Amino acid sequence: MNRPRDSRNPVILNRALSKAMQSKWHTFPSPLSLRLFRKTPNGGYGIKIGGHFLLAFLSLLAFTACNFPGDTGDTSLQQEAATIVALTLSAQSIQGDGTGTPANTSMPGATGTATVTITPTYSVPMLKVNESTNCRSGPGQAFEILFTFLPGASAEIVGSYPQDNYWIVKMPGSQKTCWIWGEYSTASGSHWTVPSMTPPAPPTLSPPASPSNFRYNYFCTLAGEVTTDLTWSDRATNEAGYRVFRNGTLVATLPAGATSYSETISININDTLIYGVASFNSTGTSTQSTISFSCK
Repeated sequence: MNRPRDSRNPVILNRALSKAMQSKWHTFPSPLSLRLFRKTPNGGYGIKIGGHFLLAFLSLLAFTACNFPGDTGDTSLQQEAATIVALTLSAQSIQGDGTGTPANTSMPGATGTATVTITPTYSVPMLKVNESTNCRSGPGQAFEILFTFLPGASAEIVGSYPQDNYWIVKMPGSQKTCWIWGEYSTASGSHWTVPSMTPPAPPTLSPPASPSNFRYNYFCTLAGEVTTDLTWSDRATNEAGYRVFRNGTLVATLPAGATSYSETISININDTLIYGVASFNSTGTSTQSTISFSCK
């Protein structure tokens, strides 16, 4: 970068000082004055640049230019002297390497803008159950029921399976875990920190067990109607439901866990009724439990 215009310009200095030497009131009798000035090739006088006394001298020169006795009408010399002082002071504010680069004014040890990191407070992930929900060995009805949570119950969350909206939670009073559907529950705490889990392979189903203790009760009327009440014990653990047959024809499909069925039908007085009940799932149907009777 170039220096500021006219700073430390020897032409300006020589011209001003030559006028000063030619004036009737500027004399330099002291040895200090002689050391400060040198003869220039063009016949003028220049200031010896260097040393800390330059600024003091120029300041004195500016002051006395306005107060020396003599021709007060010549103000151009005074103005030039003041200009020299101003330019020199400006030049002194530039770095001494002469490149025109301003001095570094940064504070020692400054390292730039500080970065603030905010760490959220961790809390234990919990799941509150809003409706009775089965907790199984995996995500889906094909998996075994391990525990049933009642409304208002809570459990610690240890994992998630977001693809099917399942949470993996600890069973009460145990370190064992089960999979619960998140549709009827509310997660709280730092639940986003739990790992995503890989579900176990779906179990291979076998046909469910047949119902036991199959019993019946019927009542026949003279009008040719019969009311039949059927009951049985549910022994299956993996059934999707129960089917009721009359004389080999499917007459009702009941949900899993069903243990009774009733109907009233019209029959001929000598007809024989055969009822059968079987459990079923996606693999197949159990053996039927059957009974038979007539209104004779």
